[in-house]
Amino acid sequence: MQDLKTQLENKDDIIRVKESMLEDQNQSIKTLKTNLENKIRDFQNLMKDYDNLKDDMLQQEEGYQTELDKLQLLVEREQQAHNRYREIAQEYRDERDAVRTDLAQLQTKLDERNASIEKIESEVTKVQEHFRKKQMQMDSNHKRDIENLKLKYEVFNVI
Repeated sequence: MQDLKTQLENKDDIIRVKESMLEDQNQSIKTLKTNLENKIRDFQNLMKDYDNLKDDMLQQEEGYQTELDKLQLLVEREQQAHNRYREIAQEYRDERDAVRTDLAQLQTKLDERNASIEKIESEVTKVQEHFRKKQMQMDSNHKRDIENLKLKYEVFNVI
């Protein structure tokens, strides 16, 4: 009987050890379950945060895209204005070159006219000099004729 009692005590010890092990395992399972629930809750919160951030980023991206579209439109308008100003500047350069060409032609004509005027003035001076000499010769002839007439008149009056 002693033997049975020892066996029974041994079995009780084994049962207590196994119960203790089961309790530890149950406690570990509860802790693991609690930890898992916490991790799931954390993960769900992270997913919500991720979705919120994703939505915010999409809204920001839409805002940036709208702003980018506006800026691209502005750049296109500025590019068109730049091209228009470039064309206007080229038209002004072309007009300036045409005016320079016209001016050069007018300067050539003016130089030719001035040369002609100088030639005419030279000829006029020659003609004036010729007329002056003729006038002087005529004046001289006239005086001489008057003197001759006076002499003839005196001679005629003397006779």
